[in-house]
Amino acid sequence: MTADLVPGRECGSCTACCKIPSIDTPSLRKPAGVLCPHCTGSNCGIYESRPEPCQTFFCLWRRVATMPDELRPDRTGVMFSIESVNPPQNPFERQFVVARAINSLTDFESPGARAALQTFIERGDLPVWLSFQQERRLLHPYPELRDAILRPATPSPELAAEVRIWRERLGIGTA
Repeated sequence: MTADLVPGRECGSCTACCKIPSIDTPSLRKPAGVLCPHCTGSNCGIYESRPEPCQTFFCLWRRVATMPDELRPDRTGVMFSIESVNPPQNPFERQFVVARAINSLTDFESPGARAALQTFIERGDLPVWLSFQQERRLLHPYPELRDAILRPATPSPELAAEVRIWRERLGIGTA
């Protein structure tokens, strides 16, 4: 699991993953947005025996070498990860990048967060969601493209090729 982590990049005192996700295991029931009771403020108090979801989760800052150091979640206020919803309510939930603001919606306005979001959008191979507390909003694909992907019989000629690529990528076939 840790083989795909950026060498030499450590969490340090960042505890964003101790607060943002919900953890629902027999040994820990922690709602999203609530600091884990085992968090000491600078690390995990039960690190060696932490639940499986905690052992396997690493934010994208730990996984993507091209993300600069200032994008560590506690520095920028945004934690990026790749996630999925099972079962998905729409094709954009099968696998996606999610940017979760730690403190407030203004965290998304920092130059580092904006640059990272733009990079994920330009790369374009996964949907991109913004999330704060219990709210989540699809940022990419943008609304006109999103509608054309979901209703492929009506895409404008300018969107047709992009719709076809997205539908193939999302595993929903072509029209």
